[in-house]
Amino acid sequence: MRPLLLLAFATSLVSSAATLALHEGANNPTTEGWAPSSCCGAVGPFDALPSDLGLGAWAMPVSGDGQAFYTESLTSAERDSALATGWRMTLIARVVSLGAAPIDDDFGAWLYFSTGSRRYDMSFEAGSVGVIDRVFAIRNFDRTEFATDTSAYHRIELIAAPGSTTADFYLDGVLLLTGFTGHTDFVISPGVRISALWGPGQGNIHLAKFEVGSFTTAGPYPPLTGVPEPSTMALTGFGLAAALRLRRR
Repeated sequence: MRPLLLLAFATSLVSSAATLALHEGANNPTTEGWAPSSCCGAVGPFDALPSDLGLGAWAMPVSGDGQAFYTESLTSAERDSALATGWRMTLIARVVSLGAAPIDDDFGAWLYFSTGSRRYDMSFEAGSVGVIDRVFAIRNFDRTEFATDTSAYHRIELIAAPGSTTADFYLDGVLLLTGFTGHTDFVISPGVRISALWGPGQGNIHLAKFEVGSFTTAGPYPPLTGVPEPSTMALTGFGLAAALRLRRR
């Protein structure tokens, strides 16, 4: 294939990508098309953070059994397009300790994609008092755990190839898990959902994004403010995996 044709083909692949759900910075998600809901305990007050460690974010505090959600619904056609064409889901966030142990030591800031029959979840989570140290890919609510400092902002992603029912999990552009199958518990109608669950804790959400297209890899991306250098992150336990208890999300 001639160089110009190669360039045109590559450009067509990039231009075919479409963003179906997006939260950015300190914007209130309700102004971006997300529908708010909550249950089971105290949530809020939610607030804009114009500069949190140098990034704009939306703060989602919860207490006790509180669960807070923002949901962007997808049409059946949008869901089908994602499954046929491929998709990428991105969450840039951090979690903040509110001074006490979270319920069952697992406050979390989550993002997931539901097909209507299957869910693909990923999260930043806090452990015991003051310990904020894990990212997760969720498989049948057994968590595959990777240690990192989630009190700083990081980027986690799930990327599914065209026609695939599995996805790859990345942390700051580093591939940590392949063949992620998601799960079929507590599935909602087709859509994308931001969640903050089981405080006390606060999720500061800088970016939540769901895109349709053919994405072969994550990144490369510019460094995020407040993120350790990759050389130090490599020492925080990449590859540490643990199956933990079942818990409804």
